[in-house]
Amino acid sequence: MNFLLFILLLPQVIFTWSHGWPKYNQEDDCLDVAIIGAGIGGTYTGYRLRNRGLKLAIFEYSDRIGGRMFTAALPTVPGTTVDFGAMRLNPKEHTFLAHTATQLGLKIVDFPLNYGNRNETIYYLRGRHLLPDELGGPRTPYNLRPNERLSPSDLLWRLYTENTNMSRYAYPSESEIYTIYTTDGYPLYTMSMDNFLSRYASREAYSYLRDALVWHHASGRFGAQIGFDFLTFLSDNTSPPDLKTVDNGMDQVPKRLLSAFVLASPRHSIHLNHHLTSMKGRPGNYRLTFQPTSTVAGYTKPTLLPNRHVCARKVVLAIQKDCVEKVDFAPYQSREFRRRLNTVYGVQSQKIFLAYPYPWKYFNNINENITHAKTNLPSKFTYDWREGSNGYWIHLPSYSDGESSVALWRELQNQGSTIYGSMPGAQRVSTEVRDRIHSYMSRIYRLPKSYIPSTVGGAMQLWDTFPFRAAWHIYKPGFRMEQTRDYMLKPFANHEVIHVAGSWWPNKLQGWSEAALRAVDLAVKRYL
Repeated sequence: MNFLLFILLLPQVIFTWSHGWPKYNQEDDCLDVAIIGAGIGGTYTGYRLRNRGLKLAIFEYSDRIGGRMFTAALPTVPGTTVDFGAMRLNPKEHTFLAHTATQLGLKIVDFPLNYGNRNETIYYLRGRHLLPDELGGPRTPYNLRPNERLSPSDLLWRLYTENTNMSRYAYPSESEIYTIYTTDGYPLYTMSMDNFLSRYASREAYSYLRDALVWHHASGRFGAQIGFDFLTFLSDNTSPPDLKTVDNGMDQVPKRLLSAFVLASPRHSIHLNHHLTSMKGRPGNYRLTFQPTSTVAGYTKPTLLPNRHVCARKVVLAIQKDCVEKVDFAPYQSREFRRRLNTVYGVQSQKIFLAYPYPWKYFNNINENITHAKTNLPSKFTYDWREGSNGYWIHLPSYSDGESSVALWRELQNQGSTIYGSMPGAQRVSTEVRDRIHSYMSRIYRLPKSYIPSTVGGAMQLWDTFPFRAAWHIYKPGFRMEQTRDYMLKPFANHEVIHVAGSWWPNKLQGWSEAALRAVDLAVKRYL
């Protein structure tokens, strides 16, 4: 009922200040807290502060609530949702998210695909099909040394335990990561994955781990401590966790948070299509400048409307690293802030959903029990999403990360015509995308392309453009993650400017929505 009321009130709420905005030099008219970003971090901040009797406003760059929690329905499969960003949660680890969703009255349901159930997964590497138990065996299409002929998890474990002082019996704790040294004396956290793997593994083993682990950060410039996350992740795959999702889509969480925030007080407001470009002033009297934007078919661009200025006593930025970099704020030019801001690399990603009249891949008995595939092709991960409300079959034939993969799909999206039943604009699927997907699916599922029926719908999302030039962030080598998180939370002792994005959260939660919720919780307890 409250959420329906919020929807009815939304047109009025968005334009609360359309006539006479608070003047930056009139402190009595200031916002107590201006919250930048209406994703999970921004809406949760508003929710946590909703009963404080404060004058609060949330400002969002686009016309959409949710940020990387982005749920939609294919035009031809109404009533059945797809998630372009966050799509699952582990209640045992993502405790803030699970508790918050339950508190909001949302229904948490099973996510049966988990990370890809082991007994339902096939690998397609270098043109060869393998079951999980065959990885590292004689059919593995990599020229591995005898002591490297192991599963990806066992090989990674051997590389760490034989070439560092890491215990052979337990994963290191967060604090123990910084006490791990290689056998030749280098602190592990100062090394990149590329440096570590090239030092202790053959080139073929490097390629094997990169391809079989699939994720972009399995190799490359990222800090070598990220490998511990893979070890725990791979152990999860052996005994898969009971993953969940939110009924009707993950973006129900930020939408419900926003509803509770707005309904808590007439002094609360939400303003869409506002791009923060600069901050000036001092604590108690910050002048925020917003450039109005316009969103059409998922594309948000600046307009020629005059800038708007708002006064705020405190500012909470619930936006990613790339957005923070664009804000003109004098303290942001300090050397230490720039160093800390750039402790992480952005990782781009994308998802493509296609709808079919029937589950065609099961026509081959080999695929009868396969719901998930991993490949070194640019499609990377595939999942059987679910059957639509009208009987159509929705497939997730590509979930990939990394600049080269995303760049390919961006290029193909810009070519060809739009397929029948596609979402429009930024989420459109082109004939070139569909045809390339079918080429890959034919190889993965060992079926002629002629067996794949015409699509009856589709949608895709590329996380590679502002304000999401990256889908998530991973630490570079050489930085102590907890120290960086604490610094970025409130970087300047003499300013009430706070950052609550999950970009700088340490270790396993980095890149998950849970990280943003925990950053907000820490900020509320310490500074708000």
